[in-house]
Amino acid sequence: MGFEHCRCTSGGIQGGEFDPLRMNTSDVLNRLTYHKVRQGPLLDYLLRADPKLASRIAGCGTWVHFREFLLSGETRVRNANLCKCFLGCPACAANRCGKLIRPYALKVEAAMDMMPGLTPVMITTTIKNGPDLPERLGHVRASWSRMMAAKRKGASKSGRHETIEWNKVVGSIRSIEVKLGKGSGWWHPHMHTFALVSEKINKFHLSAEWERFTGDSIIVDVTECKNGIVPGLIETLKYVSKPSELKPHDLHHLIESAKGMRFADAQGCLRGVPEPCLETDDDDGLHGPWRDFIALWRGFGYSIESVGQRLEMLRPGDAGYGAPRELVYQDPGEVDIFAGIALPPEHSAPPRQYYSEDPFGEPLQRPNGQSAGLRQ
Repeated sequence: MGFEHCRCTSGGIQGGEFDPLRMNTSDVLNRLTYHKVRQGPLLDYLLRADPKLASRIAGCGTWVHFREFLLSGETRVRNANLCKCFLGCPACAANRCGKLIRPYALKVEAAMDMMPGLTPVMITTTIKNGPDLPERLGHVRASWSRMMAAKRKGASKSGRHETIEWNKVVGSIRSIEVKLGKGSGWWHPHMHTFALVSEKINKFHLSAEWERFTGDSIIVDVTECKNGIVPGLIETLKYVSKPSELKPHDLHHLIESAKGMRFADAQGCLRGVPEPCLETDDDDGLHGPWRDFIALWRGFGYSIESVGQRLEMLRPGDAGYGAPRELVYQDPGEVDIFAGIALPPEHSAPPRQYYSEDPFGEPLQRPNGQSAGLRQ
């Protein structure tokens, strides 16, 4: 899973460039732990203000189903209990970022191979701070839409409209980040854009055009990605806000104000990257014997519960090849993976909608043929 761009105190794991698919079990659990132990202030506030949302975020990452391939030693996440609240849950935001970096990096490399003259740059566009968050979010999105409309008109063959600086952008992925102004304490939404440009953008011309589209803002920044495309993609896709920089009531207000809003948008040659599946890692090309285990959140860290293993070797064409969920359990008496496991009191009654499905995606069967299910 792509839990990137964070620092883990217990395991000494540092953030930075990485391959999400190469992360081992301890990497994933250390990064999840890093995020979960910092949810306390937000959860304390939400328990009073929004108990339903508090229950959803508290239940995030309380179990993770891993599969270790014994020949290669690589581990993949098969399933996980995630809340997918990207604004309030830094673990889900980091996971989503990590999952998106790889396909966008491949998309960028393919575009640059086809058009060698393209240059990767980072573009930041801002608007003035304001006390009304929904109004400011609407303003920055409307300003972006006006600029995109002007770009389309400038690219038309009619010749009636002048081109703008953004016509030099062949493909881009942009995201909205929301902060509070340090001096005023007002809301400060702004946009980060990773772009491939056909020629150098004139920063002063872009500033004048941005003022025309916003009506009140001139601050823009254009920086070439000299350290490679991955740092630029991480900067663009990392998160909408830093929960550590917002007080719980401000973060809750952001979550409520941005419901249903699209915070990331691709244009041009970078369009077409699908939304990733957060709960499952890609295990293409990994075959042979494997073993499964479940990591359970204990309120302060994770414990590992062994589930099952498959030791027989299968090759393409063999009976049963491609059906790795046919488990051979180490102990038939422990098929119910949560039976006898005492969860901490605050996690003993999780929301049913997040625990009603078996981590393997299918009913577990006891030796006598009865369904084991999950402990509710």
